[in-house]
Amino acid sequence: MRALGYISFGKSEQSFTKFSQKFALFCEKGNHANLGFFGDDKDINSRTEFERMISHINSTSVGYLVVVPDASHLGDSLQEQVNRILELDALHCQVICDDENLPDPLQSAMKILSGSGTGSRRERIREGMKAKAARGLGLGKPPYGFMVQFDGSFRLVEREAEIIRSIFKMYLEENIGVRTIAQRLNDARKRTRSGNRWSMVTVRDILRNHSYIGTYQRFGLRITGNYQPVVDPADFRQVQDKMASRSPGRRQFKNESFLLSGLLYCGNCGQRMMGVLRKQAWNTKNGDRRTSEYRYYQCQSRINRNQCDYRTVKARVIEEEVVNQLRQNKLNTDQGSINLTDHEIQASASKIKSIDRRYIDYIRMAASGAVPLERIKPALKELESTKSQLKEMAAIITESGFKLDEVIESSKAKIQKENWENLELSERIKIINTLMLKATIRHGNVDVTARG
Repeated sequence: MRALGYISFGKSEQSFTKFSQKFALFCEKGNHANLGFFGDDKDINSRTEFERMISHINSTSVGYLVVVPDASHLGDSLQEQVNRILELDALHCQVICDDENLPDPLQSAMKILSGSGTGSRRERIREGMKAKAARGLGLGKPPYGFMVQFDGSFRLVEREAEIIRSIFKMYLEENIGVRTIAQRLNDARKRTRSGNRWSMVTVRDILRNHSYIGTYQRFGLRITGNYQPVVDPADFRQVQDKMASRSPGRRQFKNESFLLSGLLYCGNCGQRMMGVLRKQAWNTKNGDRRTSEYRYYQCQSRINRNQCDYRTVKARVIEEEVVNQLRQNKLNTDQGSINLTDHEIQASASKIKSIDRRYIDYIRMAASGAVPLERIKPALKELESTKSQLKEMAAIITESGFKLDEVIESSKAKIQKENWENLELSERIKIINTLMLKATIRHGNVDVTARG
């Protein structure tokens, strides 16, 4: 496999030289092609070499195995580490730590965060799981198309294997996109293993899963010939190349902000509605390539657990409705001169701590293999966006010293159409957070709870 090395080193270049040698040995042992090594000086507090590595990957348009000593070399915080793992994942690269005991970067990040030692119960459980993985035995839920037998080995489920083959055939031979494939499967009353309808995400996960060419991947291990192949390796490689060429928007990880991030709730289940951005590309009849973006809010419990019947609502529609209600002066601000004091700041700090805990829970699930990292990416982006907005609001409250009625009156003037149209998204978000506490949507109707 094509491999690149990356390290963030200190004042001494000894660590840089030592790891470059370890990286060369890693490539030699694993029969990987050593295609370069990048290193940033952590004392300069810059990631220029990491960005140069990203540019190199972008220019070649192929995936790499990116080797780091451990997750701390990707960033100083869990969020930085995860974002860089996601950024490389979006470029079809796999990150692995040059650590025989902990090759998985997410598990490495969680260990660094917790500071847990090798003698802990969690570590002993992990070691047992890794020992099973080294033998290519089943851990947790097997991939769609396979079942785990009593001895831990995998056996093909032919009924599911036929659906897998049809997915690859539709995508590769019939040139059908993942959305249409999901629709065809649903129209044919085919269901996933859990009995749910097929989606773009589940179809895409099938097309990317190396298990279907017989390769077992877990804890950074790659064992070929472990599964009974479902599709031809040559066809699988063609599918990966085709998916890479069709998804230029995934090559740059970008945190998208939504006007109602952290404020919009589902009236069915009470969970937050998350902002989701989807990009679609297609060819017209005359051969032109067209692209479009779709922004909408989707119930968080629907995304993460498929437990809510409420699907999606267009971002533009719900945002316009909320803004219109605020413009119509439906605000309860009769509390006079209530100071924006430490109570608001403490509330924001409490919310930020809650967001941090949820973020860690998501990463822990991905590190354990319970859920693919790709599937929780929207939730991670939404949490980051909400946390950023809470910090901005706390800063405004701390620095302004304004009273609540004064802040609201100023924001009410800015939300009027003649002023609103000229504001940047970041300024609009601040105004919305100033004027309202939450909005709840149920059956297309929106109920806005104002601040004050």
